[in-house]
Amino acid sequence: MLFGNNNEIVNETLIPLMKKDNKLFETIFNRIAFGGSYYKGTKYGSPNEFDLYLVHKLDHWSIDLVIDTNHNKVGYVKIKINYRGGRDPNCLRYKEELKKITDSNDNLDQNKFRSWLESVIMSAFNTLRRGPSGYELYHGGRTYYMRHKKSGPAFTIMIGKPNGDDVFDVDLVPCIEFNGVQLSSGYKKYNEDKRPFRVVPKPLYGSIWNDNLLWRLSFSENEKVMLNKSGAVKSIIKLMKVNFSNVVIVTILNKM
Repeated sequence: MLFGNNNEIVNETLIPLMKKDNKLFETIFNRIAFGGSYYKGTKYGSPNEFDLYLVHKLDHWSIDLVIDTNHNKVGYVKIKINYRGGRDPNCLRYKEELKKITDSNDNLDQNKFRSWLESVIMSAFNTLRRGPSGYELYHGGRTYYMRHKKSGPAFTIMIGKPNGDDVFDVDLVPCIEFNGVQLSSGYKKYNEDKRPFRVVPKPLYGSIWNDNLLWRLSFSENEKVMLNKSGAVKSIIKLMKVNFSNVVIVTILNKM
């Protein structure tokens, strides 16, 4: 089925176009990782939307990153690049490239990161032929049509066949991944097996000063492990979704 190819369509066609003309993306992009309820096994109903993490890593340059949890916004962290502490003696030469995603004090800026990545994606789209149904992309001997929209921190791509069948949405969720780091200042040790955690540029929409410097924590890899070890929890989650869906439908019908 078409949705079985979503990772390949993005990874084998769109990602190479994004790498082609952008040095920073080519360097810090690491891989695509699966996310969301479909890949966790908790999806209820027909799969027509998927989350793919665009995983970026900054350890390629052996740069020290200072993760600050000492603020009042629970679940968010502030990340500063420490060029002086970099283990690579030549790390300063990368500073100019990283200005595209940092502020004047070398803090990672989620607004700049989202804008930068959106420009990379749009540059890739603009290399494709544009037809009446969207951007044309060839994969596996077939033509697919793609349209796009922004939705929170994600960049949503709607992919379908020329006849309009089998349309599904893929949310490209940008994130930065850190390996085996224990958080401090109020966070318990969740990471006994040294699994990576990620930060996502989820907007706070001006709720606090300098909110563009705060990144939302994501523990998706840990969540997958917990779900796989928890027996019937996946089935319980699906059942809760079924019941919630039925309640919503009944509520709507009662108002008609």
